[in-house]
Amino acid sequence: MPNLTSAEATTHTATAPQAPPPAPPATPEGAAKTIHTAPPLPALGALRPSLRGSALAWQGVAACVGLVLGAAQVYGGATPFGLAMAMGCLPGYALAAAVGALVGGLLFVPAQQAIMLAGALLATLLGRRLSRGRFWVGAAAGSGTLLVEQAAAGFGFGVTTAQNAAILCTAVLAVGFGAAIQAMPVDKPRGIGLWLTMLVAGSQQFALYGFAPGLALMALAGLCAAYAGSLEQTAVLAVALAAAFTAASPTLCYAALAVSLGVVGASALCAGERWRCAGVFLAGCALGALSAPGFAGAVELVAGAGCGLLLFLLMPARLLRDIFPPPAPTVEAQGLSGAARRLAGVADTLSDIARTVNAVCERQLPPKGENFDFVVEFAARQVCQECTRREKCWIRGYSTAMDGLYQLKETLESKGAVAVEQLPGPLTVCTHPSDLCGAVNRGYRLWRSRRQSRARAATLRTALTEQYSAMASALAQLAARLGQSGLPDPRKESRVAQLFASIGLDALECSVTSDVAGRTTANVTWPARRFRKMSSRPLPPR
Repeated sequence: MPNLTSAEATTHTATAPQAPPPAPPATPEGAAKTIHTAPPLPALGALRPSLRGSALAWQGVAACVGLVLGAAQVYGGATPFGLAMAMGCLPGYALAAAVGALVGGLLFVPAQQAIMLAGALLATLLGRRLSRGRFWVGAAAGSGTLLVEQAAAGFGFGVTTAQNAAILCTAVLAVGFGAAIQAMPVDKPRGIGLWLTMLVAGSQQFALYGFAPGLALMALAGLCAAYAGSLEQTAVLAVALAAAFTAASPTLCYAALAVSLGVVGASALCAGERWRCAGVFLAGCALGALSAPGFAGAVELVAGAGCGLLLFLLMPARLLRDIFPPPAPTVEAQGLSGAARRLAGVADTLSDIARTVNAVCERQLPPKGENFDFVVEFAARQVCQECTRREKCWIRGYSTAMDGLYQLKETLESKGAVAVEQLPGPLTVCTHPSDLCGAVNRGYRLWRSRRQSRARAATLRTALTEQYSAMASALAQLAARLGQSGLPDPRKESRVAQLFASIGLDALECSVTSDVAGRTTANVTWPARRFRKMSSRPLPPR
């Protein structure tokens, strides 16, 4: 469902190509001019057929919700919810919500009050339109118009104190609920609770004989929270829904009390278990039915609560968890997960340092695989680069020159240097024999020095990077253990102990923990005993 409440929602639409905007008027040279323009809203006809159908469907949903909220009457005739929706919803849904609220008011609200509500809705739309969707401008325009209309009606007609109080409550509550709609997004539990509260109050206007739709919606929402939410969420929602239902139907306050009792009991005793939640809910409703004024009241309670319970049992479990997402972990669990994330970040940093050291060393150290060719190339650059016999030695006699230089390798490795008289036959034709021997000796010493430097640097680098890698691995393991450590769950511990007791194993110690990832770990210790082959059977499912 799109977010009808938060202005931060993002809508992905496809728009038709538009003509370029006209050029702005010329301004005097040197004068600075800033033109603020709002992004154009796409026309409904420019959308693709699938997107157009979806947009029309959500506009219809907004109109239906506005109709239900516009029909709601609380606190002695106040009708704040339809006006609040027109004030607080997204600008794209404001017109549909206002039209629905107007229809609901005309059908279910007294004529004079419905006409005033229509003027307030029109003023709200104009205020939001002129202020480009600003909430407080639309809220001030709508509530102010409503109060001015009531003041004008007081001069020409006999207006009672109750009517004045109803209009005043409508104006004040509309602003309050509109601000709450703006502040509480519909995809969060508090936003869901706000909309459910208003819908419970509004749906009571459509009550049939012996059936309260608001009570059915209250039972369904409370059971969903008891199944997938936390005890705190369920208790707050039960109180809010009970207050809204009682405000819309004061004579059914006993029914709101019974449903709230069943919902809170189901969340406290068997959260996450659908059939047990249903059983506890029925027991709570049975206790609350004892306060019904008569048999007809008990039947109305059973009809509404039973309808909500039936819908709860028919809904898929995944949908129930999507309506009320799991609560955030406790402070201690958040601390453990935060420490685990920080340790994992430090481990990643150390690993990055190790990789950076390796990369720098690879760039700065001599390349791997240097052989005697380095000495040959060094001597050729130093001696043969400017020699007049270069073409004879290195073009026509390349193989002869290479063979001669490679014959010097054994002499260099055994004595460390080569003299002129030690030059082999292929190199006796060189016109600079002394320069060639000096270049070969210097190249050989440089080659050996580079090899030794690389070996020493590789040893130091390996020791350093291995230390970084070992520390990173230790921190990563510690972070994983912190992430797996969880908080004890006494309720599950008792159930696990009962499970083992049912098969004849009395547990000496039983601990059940749940980590931040949602995994549950159970450790059970029982006295030493010998298992027979027939007794080694799987545990019964629970």
